[in-house]
Parts: sequence; C-alpha cells; structure tokens
Amino acid sequence: MKLILQSKSTTCGPACLAMVAGTTEEKILELLGNKFIDGLDHKYIHWALNKLYIPHSPWFRDNKWGNCKEAIIEYTWSGRKYIMGHYFVFYKNKFYDPFYGKANFPTISNIFSNTWSKVERYTEIYS
Repeated sequence: MKLILQSKSTTCGPACLAMVAGTTEEKILELLGNKFIDGLDHKYIHWALNKLYIPHSPWFRDNKWGNCKEAIIEYTWSGRKYIMGHYFVFYKNKFYDPFYGKANFPTISNIFSNTWSKVERYTEIYS
C-alpha cells in the first residue's frame, strides 16, 4: 500500500479511497464531484468503492477492525465545540493516516483507549 497524504485539511476520505484504489486523490475528487463538500460523509465512501468496483463489507460499529487485513476506519473525537472525524486505512497491521503518515498498530492504537476519541465505524476491504 502506498501512503497518500491528504492535500487539504478536509480530504482524508478521498486520500484513503485513493490509497485503497491505487490511484490519486485528484482522481477520487473528480469521481466524487459534488458529493465532496468540505469533508466526506461515510455513505459516500461506499458509493465511491462501488463505483471503483472495490468489494467491501457494510459499515461495522464493533471493535473487531484489528482482525481485518485491510479496512477504512472512521474515528471521532470531541473538540471544544464539535465532534470531529477523520478517516485512515488499516492495512496489514499498519495505519496509513493521510494526515500523520504511517504507524505500526500498537503505536497508534492507544489513541482509542481514552474517553475523548473512538472508532466510529469501519468497512473491510476485500482485495
């Protein structure tokens, strides 16, 4: 998997789709068109995966994502005024975060063991 860093603060979803599809963020943004407006709703992750003919699971809300070979994960955390979200790819026990870069599973998994952040949902990629 090639790490793709997001080009703007709001393009983590398209960057993750680009990593999974083996293409560029620019091509994913073209595909999404007006579905991408200052962020990407999780329903459009599946829409894009279907358009790209990438087989995937439904969205899951359990904590078994660590058993996946490959998945797109959405996590959320509480800010001062809003709940914020971010997407990253989990592939072969490594995190491919389009904002922070690549990290091993045990290193970054600690962010989910606190009260202010959690994995919201994930979709397994069947490649």
